Amino acid sequence: MIKKGLETYPDGKLAIFGHADYVNTAAYNKKLSERRAESVYALLKLKEDIWKRLYSEEKWGEDRSIASVIKDDPASIRAYMEKLLKKAGLNQVPDNNFCPIWPASSRNNPYMGCSEFNPHRVFNSKQIQAHQKDHRLRDKENAPNRRVVIFLFDKKNIPLFPCMHSSESSAEEAVKNCDIPKTGNRTGNISGTSPLHSRANSTIHRSPETVERNSLSLSLSATPRQSF
Repeated sequence: MIKKGLETYPDGKLAIFGHADYVNTAAYNKKLSERRAESVYALLKLKEDIWKRLYSEEKWGEDRSIASVIKDDPASIRAYMEKLLKKAGLNQVPDNNFCPIWPASSRNNPYMGCSEFNPHRVFNSKQIQAHQKDHRLRDKENAPNRRVVIFLFDKKNIPLFPCMHSSESSAEEAVKNCDIPKTGNRTGNISGTSPLHSRANSTIHRSPETVERNSLSLSLSATPRQSF
């Protein structure tokens, strides 16, 4: 779908969002979802150095499913990334097809982690109690929430994005990395949602519904211990 989207909209801008399930803390899931989004960005850009770092950080070598296809060396990782892109009919995606999420920040990356927020599946208390008793059931039913979503935006209609970076400790710090005062092409409405998740109270927030109306959405699933 990424290939079709970029063929249809060659000037489109990709923004990548990682998600996690409710297991563990929101802060942990924030960093986990960020790494998931980063791993997909690295794949699209063929940045094997990022995967090599994630290989060590997330102990991919201890997961037999991923360790069976790549090793902890750049050549092995690069070969596997090229194989995945070829299977999707893609070459390395050009820089000008990515949308910087923090334009005023030195990070300037086109990916963001959304922690456990915006789940694909929501569970009631009875279901959560069942998950606590059976972790295999929990992992199976939470699988749709461990995902990466890629939005393809029109270059003239890029929205503001809702989430803070995991390194930002407050909304006040986050707003310094946002380009709201300096540009007129990003608009939205004031949000008062969780400071961990959003640039809350001191900046602008676009609702997911608004983002989706102005974009083409592509979704990838993640297994419990892999980053993509």
